[in-house]
Amino acid sequence: MKRYWLLSLMLLSAAVSADDAFAPDKRAHFAGGVIAGGIGAGLANKFVPAHRFVVGTLLGTLPGLAVEIGDATNEAGFSVGDLAADFLGAMVGALVTDKLILKPVVKMGSDQYLGVVYELPL
Repeated sequence: MKRYWLLSLMLLSAAVSADDAFAPDKRAHFAGGVIAGGIGAGLANKFVPAHRFVVGTLLGTLPGLAVEIGDATNEAGFSVGDLAADFLGAMVGALVTDKLILKPVVKMGSDQYLGVVYELPL
């Protein structure tokens, strides 16, 4: 898990080195990444529950990558800072969904998983 934080710090430094890293455009990319990363982790829970965070991050980054590829074909141009913001947002969304929203899962065997149910008192 520590290596993911190192990667995120490296990408954050790339976003900060870009011009006006905290512009509304970057915040919008980050927010979209959070939503897409959460959805990606939820989808990953159906198919690969043991790897929800990684798969959710990758799936959550794909829409931002598609936008940047589209931007590369027009005057906006490809932005590494925007893609880094998408990736960081996807990481946050996948992490929050994996650790706080979905039920914890432990792989027991080839196709067996053990889940833990917990509830918060209201």
